[in-house]
Amino acid sequence: MIYLNNSTCMFTAKNPLNLLNTFVLQLPQIFYPIMKGAVDMRGDIKKLIQENHVCVLATVSEGEPHCSLMSYVADEDCREIYMATHKDTKKYRNLAANPSVSLLIDSRETGGKDKKAETKALTVTGTFQDGMDEQRRMAVRKALLDRHPGLNEFFADPAAEIIVVKVKALQLLDGITDAYFEKVS
Repeated sequence: MIYLNNSTCMFTAKNPLNLLNTFVLQLPQIFYPIMKGAVDMRGDIKKLIQENHVCVLATVSEGEPHCSLMSYVADEDCREIYMATHKDTKKYRNLAANPSVSLLIDSRETGGKDKKAETKALTVTGTFQDGMDEQRRMAVRKALLDRHPGLNEFFADPAAEIIVVKVKALQLLDGITDAYFEKVS
């Protein structure tokens, strides 16, 4: 019996050598991606992140919260979320002082006919990551501009900066009572 993330896995084999083979050769290949956090997040969470364009960024400085409405784009596996701001803003100063952030992404933009009944709200807990090489910066800038062409003039300003949020955890509220939590490594 193996315990992994509060789950139990049981293995049986008629031949002890087959069981040994399973443990020594196959289990590392099966469980290493899970233990390293490389498994995909839930499809509905990924879809919510990818289909929306705007989030609320919450930062904190000196014990005071600050919220900002932000345009964003995520990387392919939704483990990093990118936004843009000027360096001389309260949100950027807050990020520099305290890299812990929270994002709220919801389905009000993409909801169905009865948007209130079908609204999903995703709270993303993450960490601001500072510093990226120029090649990556240009790729993220292009992704932001492809999704938000209105940012073109914004990026012409040398004070424009890309914010990278590394996702640590996700909490999805689906309707009024259904909640789901997922830790991301």
